[in-house]
Amino acid sequence: MNDRIYIDCNTMVGKRGMKDIETPYETEDLLEEMEWCGIHGALVAHWTAKEYDPMFGNRMLMRELKKSPRLIGAWAVMPSHTREILPPRDLVKEMFDNGIHAAKMYPRSHRYPFNLDYCGNLLEELQERNVLLIVEGGHMYNPDIFEPSNQVLLTELDRILSACPDLNVLLQASRWEATRYLQWLMSKHQNLHLELSNHQGKAGGSNPRSCQGRQTAQECPGHRFACPYRPRQRGGDRIHAYASFRCGRDGRAGKTDGHRCHLHKRFPCDLGGL
Repeated sequence: MNDRIYIDCNTMVGKRGMKDIETPYETEDLLEEMEWCGIHGALVAHWTAKEYDPMFGNRMLMRELKKSPRLIGAWAVMPSHTREILPPRDLVKEMFDNGIHAAKMYPRSHRYPFNLDYCGNLLEELQERNVLLIVEGGHMYNPDIFEPSNQVLLTELDRILSACPDLNVLLQASRWEATRYLQWLMSKHQNLHLELSNHQGKAGGSNPRSCQGRQTAQECPGHRFACPYRPRQRGGDRIHAYASFRCGRDGRAGKTDGHRCHLHKRFPCDLGGL
């Protein structure tokens, strides 16, 4: 691990509505778990921005980010039609002014359609300004439209990426049953990246280790999978950490590392001199 930077691309901090009393939620808990697991940095969003109000939660996140240079912020965003949030251009400017270069959208939790008619102006601005968009979806054990954990449907994501081919998207929380669909989807959309914390892929493109010797995403879409790093658990419902988008100290990726979305390069930040 000495020659690589490990960044967990799926973390959240702050209190949430319904949770087990033992579930850790404070930023200090996350930092402690990162230290235990050998994770150098984390891309962090705030639960309040998802469950209550995006901008209020984003302001709470900014306070938490001050606790460690290892934390990289992701703001919750949504279209501005109801004037609850700034118009896209002003919103991205405020993000950049605060050192934020990643955005999360929660269409189901925030009750709006994830389509071009409603979200097009925001998505185009994120694409133009090279902001990483993070969405949650890919639970397909039951009909995906009825699965409450799916913030977006894969069919919706396909249409968005077809219209915005240069938009970098990180899909979080997909599961093993979506592997066949996702393999095709990643072959079709070169800027779609996959986080594997809920995946159980064992072979083929679902296993990053199967990509050895191949050097481009065209040769193997699995290059854009984030490789799971499973830590030792010290308690019931500890925060999980996963090694995602690995790169060396100089920012160069190895042959089997995701080569299009290195968080260490995309989001300039101090990772404690590591």
